[in-house]
Amino acid sequence: MKAFVNGKIVTSDKVIDNGVLITQKDRILTVIDCKHERAEIPEQAEIVDAEGFYIAPGFVDIHCHGGGEKYFFQDPERARLHHLRGGTTSVCATLGYTYSHEETLEYAKIIIEACKKKGTNLAGIHFEGPYINPKFGSNSHLTRPINSSEYEELYELAKGYIRQWMISPELEGASEYADFILSKGIALALGHTGASPDTIYEFVDKGASIITHLYDAMGCHLGNESVKITGIIQDTVSDAVLAVGDRVYCEIIADSLAIHVKPANLKLVYRCIGPERTILITDSTIARLDQSGFGKDDIRSAPDLNFNLSGGLSGSKLTMEMAARNFVKYTGATIPEIVKMASENPAKAVGIYDEAGSLEPGKLANIILFDDELKIHKVYLRGNLEVEK
Repeated sequence: MKAFVNGKIVTSDKVIDNGVLITQKDRILTVIDCKHERAEIPEQAEIVDAEGFYIAPGFVDIHCHGGGEKYFFQDPERARLHHLRGGTTSVCATLGYTYSHEETLEYAKIIIEACKKKGTNLAGIHFEGPYINPKFGSNSHLTRPINSSEYEELYELAKGYIRQWMISPELEGASEYADFILSKGIALALGHTGASPDTIYEFVDKGASIITHLYDAMGCHLGNESVKITGIIQDTVSDAVLAVGDRVYCEIIADSLAIHVKPANLKLVYRCIGPERTILITDSTIARLDQSGFGKDDIRSAPDLNFNLSGGLSGSKLTMEMAARNFVKYTGATIPEIVKMASENPAKAVGIYDEAGSLEPGKLANIILFDDELKIHKVYLRGNLEVEK
């Protein structure tokens, strides 16, 4: 049993300046607001002095390919520990669209076995594809048509571990594909797409609940035609998403230079989608391009961005700790809002909120301590101190 004292406890809507959080084994036992009730700390409890730091639920990253220079399927232990150090106590290992069907099955097996291990922060699998619009993805020559026998086999292998599954809704066969995913109780995401607004609305009506990295790998079904008439590209996927932002969760990659999502669009997301529906993700991938030879004015020198061998933007090197700081930098979001976007919302979006995403009694004691600058000092996983900086 542990009693966290002398810290600021972050709930879903406020900060308790004078609170006590008590855990028992791997679970949260109670949260006490000392302004309104007396804190009775059991004698046997180990006192954890939070030293004035924020006490918050561990981050939940639902879109992450790897970390520590390894994809999850290459070295799940190394990748998960890399993100645990960044405050992520629940991470969904992402398998993208650049693998063959056989490779996807093989890699999924590796991740599933890693998810079964006790004391892990791996929370399941995120399938980003494998079928996407080839116009909106790197290595597009590796994409292929939707194949029901393939995705059914993939589901049978990974059922119980799939947290979200992304499709490009404009593809032939996407409607049936979406129906299959939704019938299995899996969160359906839309991404890597140039679909029309009507198609986006159709799939949201159908049950799609997540938008994969809003503003990234998205386009306009009209191409650039609207520029000729109005001087600006309109009727884009991003425009359509903003119109239904109260019905879907929107993933955002917030890097230090605001390259994935420009500063004005980060502010637009903050105002229009809002903290209630925004999800911070890392989309962390593994470096292919040697970035050491680029000058400081070249974005390819940025420490939290990742590029393919052609020099094209390809995910990030973010941890959630970094993403949270970057989002605050560009939007001014508050601490409770950041915790909602980095913990509560993603946990709700992929169906693990009963165990993670907030400091509620009965949930896993996944706890992080951080300062006013969102620098993480301690990470507790299932009640055990795993990281101390």
